[in-house]
Order: sequence, then C-alpha cells, then structure tokens
Amino acid sequence: MAPSLVATVATALAVVVSIVLFRYASAIAASPKQDRKVEAPPVPTSFPEPAPYIKDLSAEIPGTVILPKDVAAFSSALRVWFSSQNREVIPAAIVKPRDVNELSTAIKHISREHAVRASQPATGNGLFAVRAGAANPATGISGVKDGIVIDLALLNAIEPSEDGSSVKIGAGAYWRDVYKTLQKRGLGVVGGRSSPVGVGGSTLQGGMSFFSSKYGFICSNVISYQVVLADGSIVTASADENPDLWRALKGGGNNFGVVAQFELRSFPLSEKVWSGSFVSPGFLAARAVKAFYEHARHASSDGFDDKASMPILSNSYLPNHGITASFCHMVYADPTPGGDWPEYWRKSPFRSLWRFQNKSKNLPLHDVVVDLGVLSRTDERNVYGTTTVKNDLETLMTVRQIWKDAHPSVKHVKDCMFVYIMQPISPKWASKGDPNVLGLEGLDETLVVVSFAVNWVNPEHDAAVTGTVRRCLERMEEYAVANNTAHPYRFSNYSSEWQTPLRGYGADNMKLMQQVSQRYDPEGLFQTGCLGGFKLDRWDK
Repeated sequence: MAPSLVATVATALAVVVSIVLFRYASAIAASPKQDRKVEAPPVPTSFPEPAPYIKDLSAEIPGTVILPKDVAAFSSALRVWFSSQNREVIPAAIVKPRDVNELSTAIKHISREHAVRASQPATGNGLFAVRAGAANPATGISGVKDGIVIDLALLNAIEPSEDGSSVKIGAGAYWRDVYKTLQKRGLGVVGGRSSPVGVGGSTLQGGMSFFSSKYGFICSNVISYQVVLADGSIVTASADENPDLWRALKGGGNNFGVVAQFELRSFPLSEKVWSGSFVSPGFLAARAVKAFYEHARHASSDGFDDKASMPILSNSYLPNHGITASFCHMVYADPTPGGDWPEYWRKSPFRSLWRFQNKSKNLPLHDVVVDLGVLSRTDERNVYGTTTVKNDLETLMTVRQIWKDAHPSVKHVKDCMFVYIMQPISPKWASKGDPNVLGLEGLDETLVVVSFAVNWVNPEHDAAVTGTVRRCLERMEEYAVANNTAHPYRFSNYSSEWQTPLRGYGADNMKLMQQVSQRYDPEGLFQTGCLGGFKLDRWDK
C-alpha cells in the first residue's frame, strides 16, 4: 500500500475512532439527565374523610400522621420513593413514628383494623406498607393504595459502640450516612453500595456489600434486631433471644414484624479505600464478559483475596444515542500509593481491557457510594428483575446476546437506559457470617446474579419495557435450564414484584420462615395486611 494511502487510511480511522469515542463520552455525560424537569407526584384534589382507625391513630400520636389534605407535606413524602411508579400509588396516610414506642402504637392500631377487616369481604388492597430507604422500584413493595405507609425515616440514629465492635443503626438510615459516621471512628460495616440505598430493606432481603468477600451477606452480620411484632410488642431477636426470629429475619424480608433498629458488627477500616471503574465501548462487551468469567473462576480458587470486592459489570444500551457500553466497578479495602490499581486488580483480566474512561482513586467509603449513586436515575420509571446462573462462559455470552436481541423492543423508548448487570457469588464467602435463610449454605460453585435495572420516563412505555425485561429473563432461564447452568436462588434486593425469590431459598428455609410467621404473627398481619414485598404464602400457590 502506498505511503500516502496508508496515511489517508490512518487519518480516516483516527477520525472514525474520535467520533465514536466522542459519541460514547457524550452519551455517558448526558445520562442520567440532570436537567430534566421532574414532575410533582400526583396528589388527590379531593380529600375524603380519613377512616376511623386513621383518625384514632392521629389522635393518639399527634404530629406523626400526614394526610393528603396536607398537600405540601404529603407531596414531599411521596417524593421519597426512588421510582415514579411508586409515587403514583397513593396511600390514605403516611405515618412517621419518632421512636419505637410510636411505631408500636401504630402497629397496634393497624392490627386492630386488620382484625375488623378479617370478617369482611376482601377488597384486594393491602392495609399498610413499611418504607425505609424506598430504593427498590418494585411496585407496592413499600407502598399501598388507600392504606397506611409507615415511614421509618425518623428512626435513623447511628450509634457505634464504645469499643468499636458494633453499631446500632435505625432502620430508616441510609448507608451513606452510616459510613460517614463510622469514618470518624476509623470503622466500617458490611452495608450497601449506592447512596440511594437504605438500611432497612437491603438488610432484611439479604444484601451484598463491598466487604462481602470477607464477611458475607449484609444480613449475616446482624447481631440483633429490635422488632415490633404484629401485636405491638417490642422484642429483641438475637442468637440468644428469639433465635428462630433472628434467623428468619436474615433474608426473610418484612414477613415477621417491623424492624426498628439493627445492631451490626463493625470492624477497623482505613480512612480511604481504593475505588476503580472503567467504561469500554459496546463492541468490546464480549471481551468484558469473558474477563468477568475468568476473574470469577480464578477468584473462587487460589486467586481469592478477601479485601477485594466482587466486580460489578454492567452492559448498557442507550436507544436515544444508538450506542452500547460496558461499565465495571471494583473496590479494594486498602488504599494504594497514588490511587493506582492494587496488585490484585492489576493481575485480573479487567486490567487488559481497552477503556476510554478510567477512574482509579483512593476515597472515603462514603464518597465511593455517592459516586456509584450518581448512576442511579431517580424521579423516573424503573424496573428491576433478576435471575441466577452458574459461572459458565457460554451461558454468560448467551445472557448478553439475549439482552442485545431485545434492543429493538426498547429502541423507541425515550430517555431509556436498558441495563443488565452481573455480580458473582463465590463459595469462598457465601456462607460467611451468621446462618441465614437464603439457601446458599454449602454452595460449592460460583454463581452469577444477573439483574436488569432499566429506566425510562414516559408511563406509556411501562408495559413494553417491563414486558421486555420479563421476556429476557424467561429466555435466560430457559437456556440455563436446558444447559444445566440454572440455579434457583434469586437475589431479593433486585427482584421485581412479579417474581417469587423466596421460592429459591429451598423447602427447609421456607418451612422455617412459615413456622416463625405462625409463631410471631398468628393472625397473618404481615401476610394479608402488608401485601408489599415477597410473601410466604405465595410460595405455596
């Protein structure tokens, strides 16, 4: 080839690459849209008289009950929900107890109303719901139409023990605030990884952490729970006191009572940890998936390092820009000189991937979760959904292809981010910490949690987007079953309202949870009165 032609081709290639990279960078910078006007949540324009039990509750603990007629306060309370769909499920009242005794009083009133309704024809609506951080977008998981929402936001105290071995955390706290408080003491805790995530829901459903490699699931690090039961009594659940309830709460969700406070083990943590992330163009996604597979395989054998977090690998499709990209995030529990990649991650397959955006720095843990939280698009429509497969390369490649095949189904959806995420669960850490009910005891092979986190704006696209996610998961599960790479476990934190994650916990754990429910909630308040979340009775149906 003539030198001039070579130069021309090289120049043209450079221009093409520059254009492609500019498009990727522009798309990433534009999503999420920070300048989009957020519509106020819909608030009723007529205000019917509140039900007698709500009036009675308001009279007994004045100042805690917010009614729709209190338009400004009610609208502000609706905004707490992460996804706009949940803001459209309008309750009859929102109750914000200021301490556990007021929470107990609220549950007593609700329990009496539940007993009254038990003798009446079913309405199909739940009586109440419990809201902590409100990050899970599953419709109805922390909201209820025409019922009471118990908002735990004011139960947010964070109290480290004097010796630094534990910390008591109110169920309404956010992990970002927990980390900021503990940082002053040089402490860490096994908790959530993104700033919108609250303590209550993430802990009760299982929860994964940057420190799971060393300590296991979030739920397996809870020393004790302060719980308000269906009759309003306040009890402690620990290994020594109500141990069956203590075990069931480790992944069993909101099926047994309202947890007001968690006591978790804490541990020494440096002022900063290493945080690394990179973005690669979509045409290299297959290489990123292979790197994920190789790393998960190696990290479950002789390459395990309990200071290294699990990698979070996501593939995103932005229909408005017509592009795809891969994003990977990693943490190491110790800072590194100059914020460079730690030796562990330098040796990983991720290091060799070509990337056009790369961040590598030492940060306080609080700042790490805030950075990740920027990727969470609030004030929009959201849908989650999840499945679990074995760490098999062909299966992971098929998962990616199924996601890619679905792009035409969401191509018309404005302001959409069509994302699926992969995270490994290693037998090296799945059973660490206290026993739980997740059904992963004795795990002998690496699993991969595959989850969707999709955002869009217009309600007219709800059915199309949700249907696309469901079909993708169905296809993935069909392939995994046919190729013997399926696994029954479903990560509750990423499950959607139409999924039944408790089914994957196994018959023995389900039996335990049902027995605990019958013992501590014999009238079924948290099964038939609180319909949000994943109920025990649905497993039998």
